[in-house]
Amino acid sequence: GQPHAAYLTPDMSLYDMASSIYESSVMLLEHFRCHPAIISYSNKNFYGNRIKPMRLSKKSEQLSPALVAIYTPQGYRESKNSKHINRIEAKAIIEEMKLLLKDERYAN
Repeated sequence: GQPHAAYLTPDMSLYDMASSIYESSVMLLEHFRCHPAIISYSNKNFYGNRIKPMRLSKKSEQLSPALVAIYTPQGYRESKNSKHINRIEAKAIIEEMKLLLKDERYAN
């Protein structure tokens, strides 16, 4: 038999299985994938600011500010075939993107 057969069930993810079998874990502290402004949210809210962003962004990738909140009070979520769509919110995002594309700070 399989030594860890109890963990090989359809409702057990690979992460669940590994964390049940192995007592210790390793946290990777250097993060290369996301722009620092993007990973900073997760770093602050979930990792206690232990992650060190290592990605160097090109000037053309730098947005200021990196995140903008846009209130869409008329927005509502439509649910169809287990998909959720907020068309008004999507249109607001498209309009904001159009403005960014016209902004000379983000040319090229």
